[in-house]
Amino acid sequence: MKTHQILCRHTGEYSHTTKDPVAVWDNQVDLNEQQDCILNSGDWRHVSVARWQVREVELPEWLSPKEWIAEQVAWKYTWGLGVDPEWDEAWQRGLLRMSSEHTLACVSLLKVKNFRSEFRQSLRTQLETWLTTPFDERKHSDPFSPRQWDCLLTPRLHREAKQISTALYRSR
Repeated sequence: MKTHQILCRHTGEYSHTTKDPVAVWDNQVDLNEQQDCILNSGDWRHVSVARWQVREVELPEWLSPKEWIAEQVAWKYTWGLGVDPEWDEAWQRGLLRMSSEHTLACVSLLKVKNFRSEFRQSLRTQLETWLTTPFDERKHSDPFSPRQWDCLLTPRLHREAKQISTALYRSR
């Protein structure tokens, strides 16, 4: 993991709006610059807030800050759903574009080392093979067939994925 300094800009109309990452910090702006916005949705008084902020972000060695900035929401959800940033690059990139439910199901398989069920062990092996196969060489767009997904995507997993996704959406 490597720490990077990322320049973030206040783009919302409320004073408490989070600042969005825009570039790698390179002293390109005045951090003392202010902008006017309203205090909050219930109080329309105008206040001044800092337009810019530099934030430290820890990223895997192989992930460039520019790529992270462009895909930061997808990475937030992927890591928030349990994908370990220390995992292999191919695993993380393979899980990046999946839905919340699919990512959570795959993470639950990848976090277990010893299975009691041969079926679940075969699913993990199939998933690992799919994740480590280069994108251009994959025979299928998904690691599992629809019937295999049906076995993995339980109602409990759907609820858990929705709860996690909602929490990630509301977090700053």
